[in-house]
Amino acid sequence: MPIPLHWRRRLVRGYDQAWLLAVHACAAGGLPSPRSLLRRIRGAPAQSKLSAAARRENLRGAFTVRDPCDVAGRTIVLVDDVVTTGATLAAAALPLRAAGAIAVYGVALARAGGFV
Repeated sequence: MPIPLHWRRRLVRGYDQAWLLAVHACAAGGLPSPRSLLRRIRGAPAQSKLSAAARRENLRGAFTVRDPCDVAGRTIVLVDDVVTTGATLAAAALPLRAAGAIAVYGVALARAGGFV
């Protein structure tokens, strides 16, 4: 499942890179297309210049589960483009676990250096 962009950021960019990665990964693995189980309920400033602590604070409460019934009892794999500190994956995992996900794993296409 892709880490969702805030709708405003997607509108500006014109695409959602995590969604595209998840779609292609599922297709390559013979899996059904990913579903949006999370919703980004508040935008956050770009994180590229923030410290690890500031990134965590920046994302506090940024995600919510669309329908807890779709999450309860499931193992979820989150897909993102780049992981630096893991703050985005951690912030997205919290509401999924609270909604009853058995386990939440994160995968990313790339890892940025200097923070992890």
